[in-house]
Amino acid sequence: MTFNEPAFMYLLTYILIEVFVVFQAGWMTTELKILLGDHNLKISSMTRDALKNEHSIKPVFEYLNKNARDERKAKKLYVFYYISFVPALIGVLLSIVGLFTTALNNILSKYYFILFIFIMVLVLSPACCRRD
Repeated sequence: MTFNEPAFMYLLTYILIEVFVVFQAGWMTTELKILLGDHNLKISSMTRDALKNEHSIKPVFEYLNKNARDERKAKKLYVFYYISFVPALIGVLLSIVGLFTTALNNILSKYYFILFIFIMVLVLSPACCRRD
């Protein structure tokens, strides 16, 4: 079994991108805090409890309906926040598989540019998100 150096570099890059996404997605939590007012601390604990106990996020959506100023915007932000972590995570998983084969090098290099475009959308989206 051989070690694929390009896949290792992509793995490090995707891990760094995932960390960047965590910090960049913070604007969405700030917007949710503004939409929820003082009820902002319950969202993450409610999500953990709902997924652990009921395997569904329906109670969180009901909470957002009840307590958010703009329910539609709060739901979109909540969903986009959790979906924003998926592309870099896919890159990490592909890189781990690519460590042991060279067949994925071409896919990893193309996926890097797709992920770059996603990051640019994530970076520019706070400028497009108006506070009412």
